[in-house]
Amino acid sequence: MLSEKRAKSKTTVEKNLCKLLANSTYNKFVETGLKRMKVKFAIKLNEREAIIHKHKGDMIAGTIMYSSNLIGITLNRLVRKVVKSFFIGFAILDMFKHIIYDFYYTVFKKTFDTVELLGQDTDSLIVQLND
Repeated sequence: MLSEKRAKSKTTVEKNLCKLLANSTYNKFVETGLKRMKVKFAIKLNEREAIIHKHKGDMIAGTIMYSSNLIGITLNRLVRKVVKSFFIGFAILDMFKHIIYDFYYTVFKKTFDTVELLGQDTDSLIVQLND
């Protein structure tokens, strides 16, 4: 559906919007959330000490001093939950690989005698056409 809208769109903005919508949907499906971190900010020294005391030493991953009166304290999460259905993203990726390979074998291989597959990305193939 988005591919059809992208093909029919007349401006670059419309084309980019359709591509962005498709990519952002896919990216939300493959996001696990395991690398997310929690950061607390302290303006005063006593706030920093209170955060450190509250979260204990083992939860603190590090501190970042942004300025003389702003400190960021990075916290580890004790429990990490996978709350996204990231397997849907992998299914989308596998289906797209099937479409790409099908295109390679049904179009390229039948059209060009000397086509050679050199590599691939998630949405493209790198091919070599020999004389």
